[in-house]
Amino acid sequence: MKTIRIFSFLLLFILINCRSDSDQTTINQISGNYKLLRITVSEPVDYNADGIFETDVTNYFSCAPKLIISNDGTMKYPSININIANYSMEMGTGYMISYETPECESPIYNAIFKNFENNISVYTEWGDNLTFYKKDLNILYSNFNSANLVIEDSSGHKILKRVSLEFQYIKN
Repeated sequence: MKTIRIFSFLLLFILINCRSDSDQTTINQISGNYKLLRITVSEPVDYNADGIFETDVTNYFSCAPKLIISNDGTMKYPSININIANYSMEMGTGYMISYETPECESPIYNAIFKNFENNISVYTEWGDNLTFYKKDLNILYSNFNSANLVIEDSSGHKILKRVSLEFQYIKN
């Protein structure tokens, strides 16, 4: 009986140590502080109503959202809001839009995550499951965000359309 207890204890000890070492190594590889690298949209938008349509809208964000990935399997990520301040119909060409300055990191949300080979699966406090993808060990990106922005339709008119946003973060 004593031999079975010792064997069971040794087996449990080995399993716990092996599991926690490999899990901790992969978490340590991605843990750290990440700053905003780039924000792109799924199709060209006229973000500042200057008639120029572009997919990189990073320069229009005066805030710098950050991700914090901790060794304990938790992370903090920002809430980012893009709101329309006002818009009016321009005769024959569609919408003229002006946007409020995007708000970032107000509030910062807490979540738990699981690290996989190509992505990080994030479980929010509301039960949502969000995914950050890995470009490499230092760059993460998300594409679960969207906003109503001005695009140009096939006839050259400006219209308001819901487009996808990709946020890229680089490790500090």
